[in-house]
Amino acid sequence: MNNKMNWDHLRSFIAVAKAGSVIAAASTLGVSHATVLRNISKLETTLGSRLFDRLQTGYSITEQGREILAHALEMDEQAKLLMRRASAKNPAPEGLLQIVSPNNALFNLMPVLSKFQDEYPRITIRNEHRAPQAMLRSTADVALAITNTPPDDLVGRQLQRLEFAYFSARDYPLLKGAAQDPSICDWITWGETDDTDPELNSAAQERALRHFAKRPIVKVQTANYADALSATKARLGVSLLRKPQIELEELPFRSNLGQFGLWILTHQDLQRSGKVQAFMDFVVAYFEANSRSSLRSFRITLSGTKARRRNVCLDTHPAHVTPSIHRIVLRNKHWFC
Repeated sequence: MNNKMNWDHLRSFIAVAKAGSVIAAASTLGVSHATVLRNISKLETTLGSRLFDRLQTGYSITEQGREILAHALEMDEQAKLLMRRASAKNPAPEGLLQIVSPNNALFNLMPVLSKFQDEYPRITIRNEHRAPQAMLRSTADVALAITNTPPDDLVGRQLQRLEFAYFSARDYPLLKGAAQDPSICDWITWGETDDTDPELNSAAQERALRHFAKRPIVKVQTANYADALSATKARLGVSLLRKPQIELEELPFRSNLGQFGLWILTHQDLQRSGKVQAFMDFVVAYFEANSRSSLRSFRITLSGTKARRRNVCLDTHPAHVTPSIHRIVLRNKHWFC
């Protein structure tokens, strides 16, 4: 047994144990599958134990591997806690800020990041598309999340409400009879990757379909929202998409997936970090400013034509912003979630 332990080897071991495959673990860690394989092999040599049985269906952890995994998870959690507390002690808005957020086609964070970088050039941003649950097992500082049930271990604020509905292409062949008989539709679902909240992923969408369509047939399953939007525009079927979609036809189906909150979240022990405070304050101010601007646009548009009415910014309309419930304090400002 070699006494030298490499932390990257342990991280690869934990990732494979959780994912059950080398490819999935490599994707989670942002490295090549060859790197993961090499790290696992070196860790087994270091420990003098076989950690996995290599099967055709994937990697199955051994009994020895399970014992080591329990200790490795404790070490991993302590390492993340140490990094967060070290970051929290830096009051200056500078350094690397790690963000997890939804797919850009579902919510485009880039305009916000562009303005934020103009104001805080000393902060470097790393953005990954993952669900908020992934933040609990990563070193991310902040999460932008589309969910109705944020993880209990995170704190933050709901920024707005997002509305979803079912859409098809205007020349979708089955559109004419779809409203009367939803069961004739070809359905498209999305959210096979870990950037989608479990409340809104492909499995949740399939369950929702059964409430109004008899024996729904899912013809297309896509990994992400962007692909589902493209498939819908290509006349492949009907999909649950974010409103509004001015190029598509909205169908009158109602489901329990009609509204979700857009949240900004962080770890409790990062509330005093300078870069986290700066980003969260900036994002809230950005949404509040757009909300006021949208209200003015909405009032002007009400007296105009239908064409002008389309210019209303529904993304940040005040009606989509919900009131406060649970209060936390960041930089002497009241935050609610």
